[in-house]
Amino acid sequence: MPLDLGRHPYPRSLEDLLAERGIHASAPAVPAAPPPPAGPAAARPDPVIRHVVQHRLTEAETTALANLGHREKVTLNGLVSGAVLLAEAEIRDMPLTELVYRYSVNLRSRLTPPVGATEGTNVLGGVGFKVTDEIPHDAVAIGRAIGEQLRAGLADGSVQRSILDMFARPTAAKPWDPKLALAVVSIMNWGAAPPMRTPDGLRLTNLHSASRMRETIALGGYVMSSFGGRVGIDLGWPEGDPSLPERLGCLRERLARLTRDL
Repeated sequence: MPLDLGRHPYPRSLEDLLAERGIHASAPAVPAAPPPPAGPAAARPDPVIRHVVQHRLTEAETTALANLGHREKVTLNGLVSGAVLLAEAEIRDMPLTELVYRYSVNLRSRLTPPVGATEGTNVLGGVGFKVTDEIPHDAVAIGRAIGEQLRAGLADGSVQRSILDMFARPTAAKPWDPKLALAVVSIMNWGAAPPMRTPDGLRLTNLHSASRMRETIALGGYVMSSFGGRVGIDLGWPEGDPSLPERLGCLRERLARLTRDL
């Protein structure tokens, strides 16, 4: 039976969608400084292909994590984010307070009027978070602090303006030096997968991300999603990275600590 999907206008840019809702950058864009004279072209490193592995919780573990979140008033995303930050601090052997946690926020339902599925592409905001000494260094407290900061940012509009503000900043005069990069932990939360129609005889059993980017810098990141009542956490890391098995094991242990005694 054919599906009548209807016709929709071409998706619009984030800038247009925000502008028509009265949302603009905090300050006008600053003209970029003229670039320095070009020197000899540096040799570009070979691209790094990211490899994706997944740690998937069981239904019982997912339910236990959700129950903990309800009791502590912390989202699943907050609990997983707290566990990831603790694992990353352990793996990198560095203070938790030196990590910068960056994540994207789906703005579609957080704008007025809301943005439909086909009305725009990449309708996202970006948030940065750091654990302070005042926050207890456990996953529940960290997750709660992440949620509180997000709610405050949505209330004052800084999350909605974040991408506009990022592009309004002046471009650095010097080329980016990866040696000076912050210790960033990146997580993207896809949420729960909606029901999907499939042909007779085809059964979907899991959902995981895939990375086809060829990166010039060896960076890793996480993608969280939920499918079939189970939370999955994808680790997208350079293929052959020797830290990946230990990183996966550390994350598994951090999540197990949250549900072990529930």
